[in-house]
Amino acid sequence: MTRDRVAHDTQLLIDFLNTNAMGRLPDRLDDPEVQLKIVFSFVPAFRGESVNRSTVRHLRRLRAALFAVINSRDTLAAHAAWNALNGLAAGVSYRYRFTKPSSVELAQIHGDRTIGAIVACAARAMRADSWDRVKVCARERCNAVFYDATRSRTRRWHSYARCGNAANVAACRRRQRSHR
Repeated sequence: MTRDRVAHDTQLLIDFLNTNAMGRLPDRLDDPEVQLKIVFSFVPAFRGESVNRSTVRHLRRLRAALFAVINSRDTLAAHAAWNALNGLAAGVSYRYRFTKPSSVELAQIHGDRTIGAIVACAARAMRADSWDRVKVCARERCNAVFYDATRSRTRRWHSYARCGNAANVAACRRRQRSHR
């Protein structure tokens, strides 16, 4: 698997996770155009005019499970998050397909194609160790997902200008009030 493929897969997952409601912004999966964009990004061969309700319901559950896996802070929450993700992945089956001597593909044979494509994308990101760099913004009112490209893997905010600065100003004001 190439580094470009891993970066592409990871960005697709981040884009999918960022369809979640953030602050005052609504859940973007309510918008049929966003639904189609997500489906086309994971399943380019999709031929539908719209995404059916069942798929949208599964997309929401899968997004919630992936978000919980990234954002779980304790062992119990992480265990529940992984179980939810495993439950959704259990509805999808794959088979190895050999196309030539040095080429093996994993082909989906059962389950919702979009869910299967997202699960496979997440699996590739996890195997390539890019998953540990996918994080949720540390600002309480923000739940944006981002890729931490820092060498130390310590980035906390999806945008320092928006969230990091606001968090630092709020902390400074709290300290000033406590010293009065």
